[in-house]
Formats: sequence, C-alpha cells, structure tokens
Amino acid sequence: MAKYLIRRILHGIISVIIVVAVVMIMIYSLMNRDLIFANDPQFQKVQSNAKTAYKYSKWEEYGYLDYVPYADWLTELMKAGEIDDEQRSKLVGFAQKESGDSKEVAEYVKRFTEEYQAKGYKVIRLDAVKAGKKKLATGGGQQLFAVKDLPLAHRLITYLTSIITVDNINAVEDYPGERKLEFSWY
Repeated sequence: MAKYLIRRILHGIISVIIVVAVVMIMIYSLMNRDLIFANDPQFQKVQSNAKTAYKYSKWEEYGYLDYVPYADWLTELMKAGEIDDEQRSKLVGFAQKESGDSKEVAEYVKRFTEEYQAKGYKVIRLDAVKAGKKKLATGGGQQLFAVKDLPLAHRLITYLTSIITVDNINAVEDYPGERKLEFSWY
C-alpha cells in the first residue's frame, strides 16, 4: 500500500511539472511578446525611446528577459563603494550621442558594455530623438541598457523552486518596530 501511495504521489508531481513546462513553452515561446501591450494604456502614452525602454522593463517584469539599465549598474557600483554619490550623478548623465560623451563617462559606458557583453547580454544604446534643433521629442531621451533573454529551463526551475519556501527568522529584512507577541479581540 505504501509503495502504491508513493508511486501515485511521484506520478502526480511529475505530471504537474510536465503541465507547467508545456504552459511555459506555450506562453514564452509560441506567443508573440508584443501581445502583452495590446490592452496596456500606459504603452499607448509613451513614445520613442521611452517606449522601447518600457517594453524591455515590462518583459523583465513578466519573466521574458533580464533588463539592466545603466543607471542601476551605477547604483550597484555606488553601493559597492567603487564610486560616490556625486560621481554617480555625473556619470549617469551621458550625452545624447555617443560621440558627445565626456572621457570619464565614455570609460564607464565602455566598462558597462564590456562587462555585460561578457555575461551574454545585448547592450542597447538609444541616441536622443530630437523634435527640432535643440528640443527633445517626447520620450526621446537617450537610453542605455543591457538585456538578456532568460532560457525556458531557467524560468521553469525558478518557478518550481519558489513554490515551496521555508521561512525562518533571518528572512525578515527590516521590521519597523518592536518584535513582540500580542493578542487582541479584533
């Protein structure tokens, strides 16, 4: 009886994994990614380079890819202590075209590009879009980011490992108050 029960449980777990894998294949591989934006009112409002950056950030949110903006990378460097806040604010403002970057900014942009291309990312730099001689078009600001498609196996493993979590006292990051046990009538 125990042998039969264990076999049925294992068959059930394997069946669930297969069904989840098939659904992920259907959603992430067979469906067009742009269909996500069909009923997105925010997508209709953004334009130009901001629209491209919005697409990549949403695709990251839905698990299609990993999206790393240049500004986030600079923030990570600041947290690691490589640069300070003042230097970060200078470096985050890269020029509208690559040829207009200062020497220091060009050095960090090159470092960002090399670092993420070595990891298999595609680095995308969108030059500013102008509406006139000096005025930028709506959403036409310059953008720099790295993207990498996540493989289906990675998505499946991440999903399955996140189903069961073990909670412990070290999982609480910041608790805003005194830790105590309290009983009340409401």
